[in-house]
Amino acid sequence: MPLALKNPYLKDVTCEYFGKNEAKVELQEKTRDEYLYIVFFARLKWKPIDIATSHGKRAIIKNVEPEIIYLPLTRNNNTGYREIGYPFKLTNTGIFYYRPENKTEKVRLYRKYPMRYWPLRYMFDMIGGKFEASNRLDFKHSELLYQIVDTPKTNYNAVSCTPKQKYRYVRFTAAKDRYAQLGELFLFRFTNKKEKIEPKAIKGSEPRFGHETMRRNNISDGDFLSFFWSNEKGGYVTLDLGKPENITQLVYVPRNDDNYITPGNTYELFYQNGIDGWVSLGQKIASERYLDFNNVPKNALLWLRNLSHGKEEQVFWMENGKQIF
Repeated sequence: MPLALKNPYLKDVTCEYFGKNEAKVELQEKTRDEYLYIVFFARLKWKPIDIATSHGKRAIIKNVEPEIIYLPLTRNNNTGYREIGYPFKLTNTGIFYYRPENKTEKVRLYRKYPMRYWPLRYMFDMIGGKFEASNRLDFKHSELLYQIVDTPKTNYNAVSCTPKQKYRYVRFTAAKDRYAQLGELFLFRFTNKKEKIEPKAIKGSEPRFGHETMRRNNISDGDFLSFFWSNEKGGYVTLDLGKPENITQLVYVPRNDDNYITPGNTYELFYQNGIDGWVSLGQKIASERYLDFNNVPKNALLWLRNLSHGKEEQVFWMENGKQIF
């Protein structure tokens, strides 16, 4: 039995939240074992959550939380555990199985992990923020380059600019009722080719609680996980370009979880195929802020791995062309 299920101080209280129920789950083969193990996906692997009784090619599980994806396992010659059926979940109409179909589809992927409340909140707080340019540090005379009017849909947001003249200073200011929380701010010029403008200095509001991990320089360090967080609402941060520049594009990155697709990173897509385990659909190096994969079995449970960096990944499925975690 997995160690996680041997803890005498654990008690199953599922029925107190979801009521009593019983799930009769189909298996792909019979097993001699009296008990099977039910696992769910967390922290890059299947983790044991419950025990089921085996009855031929069925497993019976009592008191199952609905809408959670599970997988049945059996012992593997006393050396570990192996899959004995397809992933499934309990719905209000019965048991739904993620059985890969022979039909395939092309999928476009944008994330490797579900969007949680906190990064969504940070991106929502960008609404009302504005980017201005000026040749005076006090911005007494300035030009509006761009204002955010809706929640950004991704972490990398490129905006074309057509300012009336060259400017030395560019400032981001949060809405009056919100803190400035900015991951990155990149500026570009275009002569014969697109060129990044490196700031000579970064000024602005004090960081939250004076904390160095939230300092202003974080918006120009190339790390999408570091960020600037102002100590006051309506906070701002100013890039000093050293001299007036012809700004043709700005890219802003809200404070975020960096679980979007990152160009240059290597990814591998898998689908779960019951007793055959995870099956690779190939590796790709991202060249855009999304990944396209062909020949993906319909109705399959999928797992997108970032082989370059990161620890947060979660299984998902495709529904009407969209990732559902």
